[in-house]
Amino acid sequence: MPVLRSAALLASLAAVDACTTILVGRKASADGSVMCSHTNDGEAITDARLVRVPARDHAPGARRPVFFSPEDYPRYVGYERGLEAYYPVGGQEPMAAIGSLPEVNATYAYFEETYGALNEKQVGMGESTCSCVDWTALGGRDSEPCGGDTDGPCALLSVDELTRIAMERASTAREAVSLMGHLAVEHGFYGADSFEGSAESLMVVDPRDAWIFHVLPHPSGTSAAWAAQRIPDDHVAVVPNAFVIREANLSDASKFLGSDLAGLASEYPALAKTCPSNERCDFTKTFGDGEYAHKYYSGRRLWGMYRLLAPDAALDPEYASATPQFLPYPTSLPAAGLTLQAVLDAHRDHYEGTAYDMTKGLAAGPFGTPNRYSPGAGEKKVRGNWERAISLYRTSDSFVVQARSWLPDAVGGVLWWGPMAPHATVYTPVLAGQREIPEFLGSGHQGSFDRDTMLWKVRYVANLMDLKFSYMVKDVREAQRSLEGSARVAVEDAAAAFLKDGSTEALTAALARVAKLNLAAVADLFDLLMFKYADGWVNTPTLGDGVGYPAWWLKDVNYTRGPPPL
Repeated sequence: MPVLRSAALLASLAAVDACTTILVGRKASADGSVMCSHTNDGEAITDARLVRVPARDHAPGARRPVFFSPEDYPRYVGYERGLEAYYPVGGQEPMAAIGSLPEVNATYAYFEETYGALNEKQVGMGESTCSCVDWTALGGRDSEPCGGDTDGPCALLSVDELTRIAMERASTAREAVSLMGHLAVEHGFYGADSFEGSAESLMVVDPRDAWIFHVLPHPSGTSAAWAAQRIPDDHVAVVPNAFVIREANLSDASKFLGSDLAGLASEYPALAKTCPSNERCDFTKTFGDGEYAHKYYSGRRLWGMYRLLAPDAALDPEYASATPQFLPYPTSLPAAGLTLQAVLDAHRDHYEGTAYDMTKGLAAGPFGTPNRYSPGAGEKKVRGNWERAISLYRTSDSFVVQARSWLPDAVGGVLWWGPMAPHATVYTPVLAGQREIPEFLGSGHQGSFDRDTMLWKVRYVANLMDLKFSYMVKDVREAQRSLEGSARVAVEDAAAAFLKDGSTEALTAALARVAKLNLAAVADLFDLLMFKYADGWVNTPTLGDGVGYPAWWLKDVNYTRGPPPL
């Protein structure tokens, strides 16, 4: 369909993402890999498909079409990209390009979900929407996407398209952040304009480097402001929907890259104080807008992640006062010995064992579910907020990228991908050199029921867990550890075979077998949970024991004040 600035289109821009990302330097990891992660926490409308985009050659003078990025399903419909996954179905019409860029001679193959995730050169990314300064309040203008009936100057690029272009063209993390920043400045950047804000952050890795990239629209509406920081090799960083880069020194190109931050800040007295020069510019305090939904919406996740990944830091989970511009935590922290499993499990956390444990208390019910749904339409008058967990029921998909310098790119880059909530999913490996993804693994979305896809297999498990979470989560964790452990062995076996024969076809077949085993295992897990906990019992083949309600919950819901005994 043509791109129109309609109410429906604007609504699609406002999808709730609320993503949490992790960045791990090579000396902070247990095996020397560099890692980044992403959770796509976008309610039931997010396009959760995982797609492989093949490498392509282009004729001299070719143009690369740029499309508007709705982020919900379908994220793109058309033939321009040459992918059957995006061909029109069910009455869909091809989307019209909103502009174009000069094409390069050849592009790299890569995997994408809503955003570019991993390319064949082991460049990986994870995204998190962030709040930022309101330029209109300072006399600037909004950034309007090009296309349709846009009146006047417009911005061509979203973070979605920036990640795809970087996946297509960048062979290193530094090259990726530099490319995205310069393209955003030259052609204009527009954000999602959701309740979270219109700025973006990306964790960007390659086999040796780990970078944080922040970008926001320019007050002209046709450019961008951006900064990128390389974290130390022995550090870990977290971005929870809020900027975290602090004192940027753009004269030190080994650690920082960015646009003319001081030049922009000098036009606004309120900003110039915290960004007096490009050698000394507090990016977050100058251009960020901190937490937006409520206090601790971002800070609690950052604290919660660091307590697991950098426990020696001993950060304060209840900072004394709400800080509008930034969170009172470092950009990154020293860490050591972080395993892939530790990063996967961090995304499954609900602050278990802390004062903020979401599996405890009356809101968790008698069986300790950590899920907190939004108030109903008729209950919006009740003011309040839930604690914001790290693992969410409304996550469409999440992943961790591993980039490994000691292996060829084809087997060095691993995308550990899982649909739905991290606490319920099983992460399945996809290697950079794979030629294709099994259809059942990458397809499916929340708006169309398909029991044969991994997404719906996991969704079954996720929703069943809610009934007796405190019991079922133990079985699910045992299955996750077993399956993900077996998958790690399979990845190493596939890498060893590739080093001998160099066959990407054999590599693809080997990883397809892992995915098929995981699909069957998740289906079996649902059956196990249904059998074991049906009808208020804990069932085994020979014995059934009643679960019953816990005493504390019976007292809190006034069970003791029920009808008197005879």
